Amino acid sequence: MSICVQIPEQLRKKIEVVVRKPPKGDQQAFQEPLSPCPYCAAPLPDSSLSCGHCQNIVPFCAVTGLHVVLSDWSSPCGNCLFPMRYSMLERMMAHEKSIVCPMCSEELAASAVTKLSP
Repeated sequence: MSICVQIPEQLRKKIEVVVRKPPKGDQQAFQEPLSPCPYCAAPLPDSSLSCGHCQNIVPFCAVTGLHVVLSDWSSPCGNCLFPMRYSMLERMMAHEKSIVCPMCSEELAASAVTKLSP
């Protein structure tokens, strides 16, 4: 039995209007931060993993899942070689005694984590 059959006709129409209508101002409320593409420096939403300007697939940070930024690139994990944002690793180091790679669960030596220059 469909759930729509159980809802009275009067209420069904009202529910459909509410569900199908997008909330007011929601589109402008959230502007995703932009950061430069590591290949061509074109502005790119942080969560985008491909650049529409240079057509490259952009590597993502193992800590955040956001694309890596050339000015914030750290040395990769020694085991899985996954890139990470240095600022996020630094934040992790400040709050945790030992750092573990989120991708391979291998312990990262704090001395091995360095910021790479562009």
